[in-house]
Amino acid sequence: MRRLLCSGLLLSIAPFAAASDPLTFATSEPEFVENFTPARPMSRHALEEVVNRISKEEDFAIRRVPEGTSDTAVFGLLQFDRPVAFMIDPSFAKATNGEFKVFADTNRDGDLTNDPDIVISPAEAPFDKKKSWSVVVPEPAPGTASAKLILPEDVSLIYLFETQMRKGVIEIGGRSVEFALVGRRGVYDRPYNRLHLDVDGDGRIVHDDLGAEGVYEISERHLFLANRRYAFEVDRDGSSLTLTEAPEAAPPASVNRGSPAVDFDFVDIEGVEGTLADYKGNVVLLYFWGTWCGPCIQSMPRLAKTYHEFRPQGFEVLAIAKLSQPEDIRALMEKHDLDWRHVLEDDSGPLSTLYRIRGVPSYVLIDAEGTIVKRGHALHLGRELASLYAEKNRSNRIRRIKSGPVTPRRSGP
Repeated sequence: MRRLLCSGLLLSIAPFAAASDPLTFATSEPEFVENFTPARPMSRHALEEVVNRISKEEDFAIRRVPEGTSDTAVFGLLQFDRPVAFMIDPSFAKATNGEFKVFADTNRDGDLTNDPDIVISPAEAPFDKKKSWSVVVPEPAPGTASAKLILPEDVSLIYLFETQMRKGVIEIGGRSVEFALVGRRGVYDRPYNRLHLDVDGDGRIVHDDLGAEGVYEISERHLFLANRRYAFEVDRDGSSLTLTEAPEAAPPASVNRGSPAVDFDFVDIEGVEGTLADYKGNVVLLYFWGTWCGPCIQSMPRLAKTYHEFRPQGFEVLAIAKLSQPEDIRALMEKHDLDWRHVLEDDSGPLSTLYRIRGVPSYVLIDAEGTIVKRGHALHLGRELASLYAEKNRSNRIRRIKSGPVTPRRSGP
């Protein structure tokens, strides 16, 4: 066991073996994630203005439309690596007994009459469920990107789906772990794209909580799996995931659920030094927030109520305020009776980096034994604490029974 001092944080690190050969795992074909962006259709003139504004070097405006295009035709633009313009004309549906028609300039020559047909299928709009059409527009070859459009019959709004995922299975050490790569517009290796692992085997591998266990931004480049740390790489098109056991002499520790909470030093806003180890034996909530964060401020009264309810049982809060000022924190402390300690740090400060915090509010709940039991952006704190203390009290009763004196049974008068 080694100890590492990094950015004021004292970490205990277990040694790792030498790096192994890379392991590559293939993924399935892309499928759309049901996250969409609503967009208003544009006139042809408005499309030309957008094209001129976003591209000074390339000209991909529409110059030719199909014969019979009406004045009611609307246009849109798909932002692939190379933008693709498309057109929808409601009058075509009326003239063909309801058969919808979409034209996309996938060869990007400004001519909507010489492109492959776009496949359409019946669908429902996301909100009002009224009759709509689903359209998948491919990116110009040889790219693998595509976008899905949900189009109501009146084309009053376009529901644009650009987020896709590709699934696979990691096979390591006799264990199988499902994963998903989540990208946009056919690209999966950008820093903000994500890798999701089904670490608990519940079949839920795609969710929005970046602070949750098993969810990594591609920019992180390292993950923990089966108590080992791996560097990971993702192909640009998301066709595979490659893991290489990390060769670093002193890699960061795991902060996943079930892992020991990593100790650290801090100085609070009153200038008093402390460590996470000072809270040993207590249930501790690491609360990452900011005075500028609306949801954080809204949650303060509820958090303060829960804190005072469970504090007699040994519950503590250590709040890490990002990009905030001490005077703003003190004002909130007085207003909401927040008499726990507060630490300041930048947006990507050492504690946020150590505990893989992406956005606020974020929570890391640590039990009395120093183990991380919950983390994420959403937390039913009262319920979690009630469960933790019920288990702790039960364990204490069992321990007292086992360690107490045994009274001999009387055999008779």
